[in-house]
Amino acid sequence: MRSVSLLLRSLRSVYIKSIIVFCVFLLFFASQLNAQERQDNTLFYTYIGPTLGLGYNFASYKYWDTSSDNLRSTSFSGPFVDFGCSAAIFVDRFIGDLRIVYSMNFNDGKHKVFHPMFIINGKYSWEIDDVFSFAAGLGIYTETPPATSKYYVSSGFQIPLSVYINTSPESKLFFEFVPKLGYYKGSHNVPGDSLFDKRYKVSFGVNAGYLFRVGRL
Repeated sequence: MRSVSLLLRSLRSVYIKSIIVFCVFLLFFASQLNAQERQDNTLFYTYIGPTLGLGYNFASYKYWDTSSDNLRSTSFSGPFVDFGCSAAIFVDRFIGDLRIVYSMNFNDGKHKVFHPMFIINGKYSWEIDDVFSFAAGLGIYTETPPATSKYYVSSGFQIPLSVYINTSPESKLFFEFVPKLGYYKGSHNVPGDSLFDKRYKVSFGVNAGYLFRVGRL
C-alpha cells in the first residue's frame, strides 16, 4: 500500500504542474478569443483527420544499486513512431488541437514499449498568404496504459511549431516539429530499478496530418 501511495503522489505532482502551466496558457487563449468576439462575429471551424509522427527519444534516470550500495545513473535512447487522429478547432488566428495516438518506442535494450498517448495543443497562427500559414504554441501530453511492458507513463510539455497548407476550402495539410520534455516512472525490467527514482525524457519529432472540415460553429 505504501508503494502505491508513493507512486500516486509522484504522478499527481507531475499532472498538477502540467495542468497549472497549461491553464495559464488557456486563460490567455480564451482572453484573446473574447477580444476577437467583441470585434466581430468570429466563426469556429472544426476539423478532424489522421496524423503520423516519428522522432527520437532520449531518457535518463538515477537508481540505487543495492549490490554496491551506490547511486548510479543510466540512460537510453531510440526512435519512435506514432499514428492516430487529430480533432482541431480554428478560430481566426487561434487553433485548439486534441490528438489521440498510438506510440511505438523502439528504445535501447529492454526499454522498448508501445502505448496510447493523449495530446492537447493551443497555438497562435500567422498567415503567410492564402495557402500557407505558420503556427506555434504550447501543449501537454500524457502516455497512458495499456502498455506492452511494465511502464509507468510519461507526462510533460511540448512546443509545436507547425506549417498549415490549405489544400482546398474544406481541407488542410500540416507539418510540424515538436520538442518534448517529460517525467516518467520507468520500467520494472531494468536491473536495480526503483519505481520511485526520478526519470526524465526528452524527445524531438516531426508530425504530419491531413484535416477535413466537418463543421462550423
